[in-house]
Amino acid sequence: MSDTKDAHPRFRELLDHHDGVDAGRRGARVAEHLDGGCGPCSEQVAALARLTASITDGPLERPPSAVLR
Repeated sequence: MSDTKDAHPRFRELLDHHDGVDAGRRGARVAEHLDGGCGPCSEQVAALARLTASITDGPLERPPSAVLR
């Protein structure tokens, strides 16, 4: 992440934030950026949360046979 206040964190930094492994100054800057209301970055973190939840939920159910035809 650049030292510029308006710079967006890199995707890896957002991923580390989502995973809770973003300690130190870099993590604090990412948290401050997200707390500042950056929509695009907040959406990326929300998408990571949705992806993690869908993976955690396990395999999808098999579709009805009518759908498979």
